[in-house]
Amino acid sequence: MKDKNIKKEVSNNSEKKNIDNKLMEKQHSVKKNVNNKVNKKKISKKDVAIVLLFVFLIASIVLNVILFVDRPRVEYKNDENVIFFGDSLVAKYDLDKYFRRHNVVNKGISGNRTEDLIDRIDKDVFEYNPSKVFILIGINDLAKNVEDDDILLNIATIISDIKMNRSRAEIYVESLYPVNYDVIHNIKLEYAYSLNSKRVQEFNVKLKELCELNEVEYINVFDSLKDRENKLKKMYTYDGLHLNRLGYLKVTSILKNYINN
Repeated sequence: MKDKNIKKEVSNNSEKKNIDNKLMEKQHSVKKNVNNKVNKKKISKKDVAIVLLFVFLIASIVLNVILFVDRPRVEYKNDENVIFFGDSLVAKYDLDKYFRRHNVVNKGISGNRTEDLIDRIDKDVFEYNPSKVFILIGINDLAKNVEDDDILLNIATIISDIKMNRSRAEIYVESLYPVNYDVIHNIKLEYAYSLNSKRVQEFNVKLKELCELNEVEYINVFDSLKDRENKLKKMYTYDGLHLNRLGYLKVTSILKNYINN
């Protein structure tokens, strides 16, 4: 009887061990599965992070291309740039005062002739990637007795260079302004005997033809500044050549139509 009880106890212990072993195996299996799932989740998050990083890099490249491919090299103005290109008549023009709502850039230099504009067109026009360019040049060429054909050839070169390098820019060529020989003579300027309004007027006829040939806008400012004798009105000048405040107000009343267009 005692032996039977011992055997039964051993049997029960054996079964208990088997059950415990099975439980342990099951727990190990569950733990392993949980760990596998956790690892899979970790790998999945890592993959997502890599994908997101890749997408971000691609988006950055595309954005940079859009922003910088056609960006002007000079950031003087960040919208459109309206360039005024010429001699002292441009240099003395207070553009920011008269065109406050526009991005105007004054590139006038006193004493410049047509050949000077050709020399500096890269840095003073092209680098600003202008939307519009207003050209006023030639009066100093006439004062130095440069032949009309040479002046016109230089202006044609300026127009051609702008069209070639900044094809989207609108080009406007102003007529030369009238002068007043009487005023110039009275203050004894050195170019007094080289300049008169008749000479300027004759040149403007050729300049208009050049603009038509090159399909650019010619702006007749001459007629708005002249008196009955085709001279520059004394009320618009302080030396017979350069304009005073009233003179620039008159010019502004004409040019604003082209700038606002």
